[in-house]
Amino acid sequence: MESIVPKNKLGVFKEFSPTFLGFTLLELLVVLLIISVSLGLVFGFNYKQRASVQLKASGQELAHFLRMARSKALVQGQKNICYYNSSQHEFVDLLQNKKISLPSSISLNLASKDKPVSGKIASFYPDGSAEAGKIELKSGQSTLNLKIDPLLGEISFNDDS
Repeated sequence: MESIVPKNKLGVFKEFSPTFLGFTLLELLVVLLIISVSLGLVFGFNYKQRASVQLKASGQELAHFLRMARSKALVQGQKNICYYNSSQHEFVDLLQNKKISLPSSISLNLASKDKPVSGKIASFYPDGSAEAGKIELKSGQSTLNLKIDPLLGEISFNDDS
């Protein structure tokens, strides 16, 4: 019985052409990449992680906003006050008249009070000092604490998830 695979003149089997080999390594990698991307899109982050990521992003944005307010007080040589409007979930910098908004899922508390707050949050002075305390951002079970140093006016935050 003669083999289907062609032989050369010496009787040795010829190499298969790529059409006989099946899938190439590149094709398999592309299929695995498509499967992994689609699974990532379908399952994505779970809800708890999404809230935590949103809380950290909002905390970083608020810290940046307060640092800019402090810098403006130093540069202009004037007292700068930052307010929080709880009904609109937004911070206002009086010197620049800039505003940033917090997502409605995030609540803001001051260290001295356990209830949501509205009104003056921080004052920054031309000498670099500040009048503020600890600000707590809360989303679900995750909390993020922003601390404003009264002497240096430095803003730092830590995550207590």
